Amino acid sequence: MTTDRAKFILQAFRQGEGATAHPDLEEALELLRKDTGLQSWFQTEQAFDDAFSAKLARIEPPPGLADTIFSQVIVRENKVVEFPWWKQFSVWGAVASMALVLGLALIPGRFWVETGPVTIPVFQEFANQALKGPSRFASKSSDWAELVSYLGEQDTPAPINLPGRMDEMPAKGCMTLEYLGKPVGVICFGKNSKSHIFVVNTGDFPELPHRDNPVLEQNAYASTAYWTEEDRHYLLVTHDPEELSQFVSF
Repeated sequence: MTTDRAKFILQAFRQGEGATAHPDLEEALELLRKDTGLQSWFQTEQAFDDAFSAKLARIEPPPGLADTIFSQVIVRENKVVEFPWWKQFSVWGAVASMALVLGLALIPGRFWVETGPVTIPVFQEFANQALKGPSRFASKSSDWAELVSYLGEQDTPAPINLPGRMDEMPAKGCMTLEYLGKPVGVICFGKNSKSHIFVVNTGDFPELPHRDNPVLEQNAYASTAYWTEEDRHYLLVTHDPEELSQFVSF
């Protein structure tokens, strides 16, 4: 396992939550125990998480926000409670995240940007950090064409073609992010909003390699696919690979 790959996995790992038996996570933790450079990076990462949590603790949620969160809970037939987002999280964690949207001025919006060459693992890390942070759709629609059109109007790269039958999966919304001063188009889709496609212009990131055939990755937290088509680089991140496999087979 490379150091970049280990960083991508460890970004989502939180000490004290317990490790799983997933081989990728175990390998990343083993590398962390042996690599002093990786240990230094992880300490910095944990320090940021602590600072992030401290900022959240100082934000007072608006009255009634908790009730708004609870009203969006989806109760399944088997009585398992889920939230309509890319992964499950606590209600109070959701309250804190939504409150943070109201206080973004307290924290720089580009905290995930790193210096150095933009490689596929770095792009994956950016996507991982973006999904961990608070965000709101700039446009909501179940129509892929409408979201693509909206991103185009914002001078944001959007998908030219979608692989397989991805366009049959329900779209949810889109947004524009910024990475190293360049626009990144993001479309959220899937029945439970657990899949996202990130799109950048190849000219904006000349260091990213061209891949006609998708580069597939999987770890304990997500499955990803990276590929290039025409003048776009694509990064697909899904937390529901079983649903995605029904519509797309690379």
